[in-house]
Amino acid sequence: MRRMLFVCAVALGVVLRSEWLVFAARVWLHDLLVRASEATMPPIGRVREIIAGEALSMTLFHLVNLGIFDELAERGPTACGELGRGNFSKVGASFACRYARFGAGAGLLERLSNGSFALTEVGELLVSSHPNSLRDYAMFKLDQRYYEAERRVGEPSNLAALKPESGFKLATGLEFFDYTKTAPSFADSFDGAMQGVSAGVDLAIVADYNLSPTATICDVGGGRGHLLASFLQEYPKAQGVLFDMDDQVNAALQKGPLRPFAERTHFVPANFFEPLSPVAATCDVILMKWIVHDWGDEDAVRILRNVAASARPGTTLVLFETILDIDGLSFERTKHAADFTMLILPAGARERTFAEFSDLFQATGRLSPPRRVKLRSVNSGIQATISTPH
Repeated sequence: MRRMLFVCAVALGVVLRSEWLVFAARVWLHDLLVRASEATMPPIGRVREIIAGEALSMTLFHLVNLGIFDELAERGPTACGELGRGNFSKVGASFACRYARFGAGAGLLERLSNGSFALTEVGELLVSSHPNSLRDYAMFKLDQRYYEAERRVGEPSNLAALKPESGFKLATGLEFFDYTKTAPSFADSFDGAMQGVSAGVDLAIVADYNLSPTATICDVGGGRGHLLASFLQEYPKAQGVLFDMDDQVNAALQKGPLRPFAERTHFVPANFFEPLSPVAATCDVILMKWIVHDWGDEDAVRILRNVAASARPGTTLVLFETILDIDGLSFERTKHAADFTMLILPAGARERTFAEFSDLFQATGRLSPPRRVKLRSVNSGIQATISTPH
């Protein structure tokens, strides 16, 4: 039934030549089906389903950690007793079969009529070699340190404190970004996770946000440059500037996706808690993706003010962020889950409503009232123009 409704939505969109209609129809149909499912489920069943989410997450973790998704991608359909390439013990093979059955029930795998297991389209996204692989993202989110941070932040003693600690500091003794500097393997896992989860978002941003063909595009806090590289590929006459900390800029120079565009890109070390390099005055548009949500209001205003003060008047500033309370059921649940994730970061980090972003922009004294830029993604753009000081 769901597939038939999806096919109808796609067909209507094709007839009307509207990718947006296809996207909107898919979201609407998904919301409708979710509401129908929940309306018909007994309350006790719904509670048990939510609790079972932990078991599903652990099943996904074990299937990834055991290399099952990569194995099935390489070998094709495989009997559960042969998973692990026959290297598991008898008891271990039994465990792997149970993980595979639960994974099939969740749509990660498909159980064929002969009893063997194969990848689904969902499971393919957890294969290491998939171009939009979410494997690193899954392993990062299910890391014990991350799990402990999410668990501890909501403890009654922490919520009762005058200044509650972030989840990650409670779990490790350090704030998240400080901890990544002390644990290179964890930092690499985080970078891989962000790359994986960003891939689809970047495609939506580049497809739906139009720029001048010859613009100088600046990405502040752009990491290794995945979003900027996507824009430079789309606009072969554009120039790019990547602003980030020394280690990220060095990584971008050595192995990042901007290397094919190095002749059109400036790599500029920067700390957005300080005024940016004078190179910022060359920017026609400044992009900031998933930056402001990492910080409380005071720090967020400081960052935006520094960026605005470093650019010339008339420059366009665009934040790509999750905006709460503007979309339907499916997106809002995803966004509220993202907001839950922010609890592991320093106090004040959070997803915001459009009105809250507007307040931040106004507090800088250098940004015009923002407008929303719609994307075919759980994220949206928030665009403003940099003005002279008031």
